[in-house]
Amino acid sequence: MKQIINIFADDKTVCGESPLWDVSEQQLVWVDNEHEHFGIFTRGAGDKATKVLNRDYPLSAVAFNDDGRLVVAGPAGIALLAGDGEMVEVLRNGEGGDYFINDVLASSFGGLYAGSFHWGEDGMERAGHLYHINSNGQAEVMDEGFQLSNGLGLSPDNKILYFADTMARVIYAYDVKQDGRVNNRRVFAHISQDEGLPDGITVDAFGFVWCAFFYGGQVMRFDPDGIVERRIAIPAKQVTSVSFGGAGLDELYVTTAGNYWPSEHQPIGFDPQALMGGAVYRIKAGIKGKQELKCRFRT
Repeated sequence: MKQIINIFADDKTVCGESPLWDVSEQQLVWVDNEHEHFGIFTRGAGDKATKVLNRDYPLSAVAFNDDGRLVVAGPAGIALLAGDGEMVEVLRNGEGGDYFINDVLASSFGGLYAGSFHWGEDGMERAGHLYHINSNGQAEVMDEGFQLSNGLGLSPDNKILYFADTMARVIYAYDVKQDGRVNNRRVFAHISQDEGLPDGITVDAFGFVWCAFFYGGQVMRFDPDGIVERRIAIPAKQVTSVSFGGAGLDELYVTTAGNYWPSEHQPIGFDPQALMGGAVYRIKAGIKGKQELKCRFRT
């Protein structure tokens, strides 16, 4: 079927990321994670304007907590944010771990999967980790050695965790054990340079994996065996993340990044004069997603 793509929010984020659909409020939450423009934003499907929830916390990604607070993660670590702006730390970077977090995903055990990364002006400074933080706020390393930890997604039965290492151009799959820990890492999909860099991930109700491609100007859907089932062209080159939303969870929301970041990792022949991004797009996917899980932190 022909995909219907429109601009949901044209707010020109520098680096839009982490779109999540809030079922109870029927609104999308997303972030701008560029260090001079940090912000958490929200907008309902019928709203004409975007609301700013917070600009006080340096962050890269968000998740939902079951008490109504947001789980916010970024270079400072992980914290809980209430509607009145009160912030409670869960993990502080540098105290017991390298919690410089790029992306997160609520686990089915009330905790949080989180990937760390360490990049400076001269490139990767050291490898990143994949963590599981349980509902008591205790972090455990699940795996390590990643170039740039990124998108996370769970299969509909919560038995498989998908995890993108952007600069390695690989999406991995893990088995999820009874306590939330993961093992049996294997390659789910290798990505060629001309496709772009694998970034944010979501999984639909049928177990197919959707991935946004930075520099690639597209979203791709993989079947459970890692075979590309479809590509959807996005009218912006720097596509950062994807999530299902809308009243029927059958709309795909896509974040993009507005500032062009030149890199040796971009596809050969990449056009720097093309539209990089900045808007949030909505796609009538015709495929149902699944409701986002919520953490159960009690800090």
